[in-house]
Amino acid sequence: MGKFEIRLARADEVTLLAGIYQRAIARSCAPWYSSALLAAWLGFAADDALWLDSFQQTHCLVAVNKQDFPLAFGDMHPGTGQIGRLYVEPDAQGNGLGTAILKELELLLQHAGHNEAALESALNAYRFYLNRGYSSLGTVTLPFNGELFTQYRMLKQW
Repeated sequence: MGKFEIRLARADEVTLLAGIYQRAIARSCAPWYSSALLAAWLGFAADDALWLDSFQQTHCLVAVNKQDFPLAFGDMHPGTGQIGRLYVEPDAQGNGLGTAILKELELLLQHAGHNEAALESALNAYRFYLNRGYSSLGTVTLPFNGELFTQYRMLKQW
């Protein structure tokens, strides 16, 4: 993987980011979740207006290649200290994109006066966050598009 840059996501990239989300879930999460839950999870990406609305409520960063094409994205809620989504194009995973975006999101939270970052991790991403200094607060199971979705609640303090 060549060099990449992290920048703010643009509204015109919503469809591209939804595609990253869909491919990452389909490839990386399939061994961890039921097909019914995966279908519910993937259904969220089908509505560009819903995605645009969700991005306008967060601070979203994107990792782009030399051609300025998105390969990964992550977002956070500045008011709450909550990190939301973090997804990497499956063919680009393992090249530091997710780690780089996570570090930038943490810096933004620190600059906003937060002394910690909270997130809910999919089962398949649990070790990723543990290896980056997050502690598990246990699991939570919540309804999501008609299915029950189990995640780890995690926290990192600085």
